[in-house]
Amino acid sequence: MSDAAIPMKHVRASDAHVAFRKALEEAIRTQGANLDAQEILAILAHLVGQVLAVQDQRKITPGAGMEIVAWNIETGNAEAIAALIGTPGGHA
Repeated sequence: MSDAAIPMKHVRASDAHVAFRKALEEAIRTQGANLDAQEILAILAHLVGQVLAVQDQRKITPGAGMEIVAWNIETGNAEAIAALIGTPGGHA
């Protein structure tokens, strides 16, 4: 089965998805308070790699998993940029 045979389905975040993400964000704020942004990035990337490794390959190919990761990185990045642009202040 090729990756091209499995179209990626985009799902709107449910309340449970948002609550889980917010809990992770809170853990990063509290548990990662003494880490710099690059350390947090490396740790989260490591965790994503672990989550990818345990996917059921009967349901998702490695390529499809990476497509999910890439798409969500792009959407998360766009959300963060939109929040910064909409925030008044000295962000030069």
